[in-house]
Amino acid sequence: MRIVFCFSLLPGLLAWAPAPAHDDRIPQASPSIQVFMPDGSLPEREIRFKLITDKGRIDEYFTDSRGRFLFTRREGLDPNAGYTIIVESDRSTYDTTTVTFKYYQSTVFYVPIFLRPLAAETRKPETFVVDAGRVVREQKGRDPWSRKPYREWSEKEVLKMLNDSPWGQTQTVTDASNPFASGRRVDSGQSRVGEIPEINLRIRFLSARPVRQAISRLMELRQKGKVSEELAQRLEAFAAADFPDYIVVTVSCESSAANSLFQETNALLQKLTTGDLQNGTYLMTKDGRRVFLQEYQPPREGLGAHFIFPRIVDGRPFVLPDSGEVRFYSELANRLTVGGKPVFVNMRFAVKDMAFDGKLEY
Repeated sequence: MRIVFCFSLLPGLLAWAPAPAHDDRIPQASPSIQVFMPDGSLPEREIRFKLITDKGRIDEYFTDSRGRFLFTRREGLDPNAGYTIIVESDRSTYDTTTVTFKYYQSTVFYVPIFLRPLAAETRKPETFVVDAGRVVREQKGRDPWSRKPYREWSEKEVLKMLNDSPWGQTQTVTDASNPFASGRRVDSGQSRVGEIPEINLRIRFLSARPVRQAISRLMELRQKGKVSEELAQRLEAFAAADFPDYIVVTVSCESSAANSLFQETNALLQKLTTGDLQNGTYLMTKDGRRVFLQEYQPPREGLGAHFIFPRIVDGRPFVLPDSGEVRFYSELANRLTVGGKPVFVNMRFAVKDMAFDGKLEY
């Protein structure tokens, strides 16, 4: 049975030294990293990091729940090559941390990463409110959606909601293996440095009310005050709609310049089917509970591709206030590759931040 939503809108530190000479009789272990929190403890969740080669290639990985990551043949580390690891700040417990290392194939080693403590001046004031047994974190004055009605949001505030908020995140994919595939014509004497194809995958909970409010507000702003009464009613209905049975995640592809990666990704999103994705697309909470894709719908009406999951699993909501985090993962049928490696859509959302007007929205 096809699910139809009837919305009609406008069309820090590297402690390593080379080991003694390698004995060929001893099996070589793969290089690994271990992340430590600023207080020296091990993390209690997976840590996302970027691996950048000295040739400019960028890949993104996640450690396990204790901060460990083992490099295997799949990562394809080049012997005697230099690498940089960047762990971006989570804005609450640690600051952005960068380490560099050189991989010597003839040595066995691991890279310890001690996350930098977050500067005191960048910490956000927080209060915790207990509501019917739920703990909801509220950061006063941090975000526009906690300060004013959505019809007063500026375009900048709307885009923050859609692309960098508890309900909308961005995964950047860069193809450094094909630096001149931007599709832009260049004169013979013009430098082509910096033309590395890059796309932004916008991953959003369309079933979350604040995301739909942001989309409605963006359409109002781009009409520049010329919103008809009929359109205003449709936008209001879209923003206020209820999703009692389904969780809907949308994925759209954007790029600042036309390039082959952008074209390939959008073409793929149009061609994929539910059968292509069902076994490799799921939502997962921190305790390991998973729910697999129920239906996939290609992009339409500018809202991106729709990934639809059941909201009620085993007689209860799949996401609860104590779920910790909800992860959206999709292999895209292993059809999207960069530098010969498959691209996975992989994004985590902190459940404690997904409260909106006193209700958990997702």
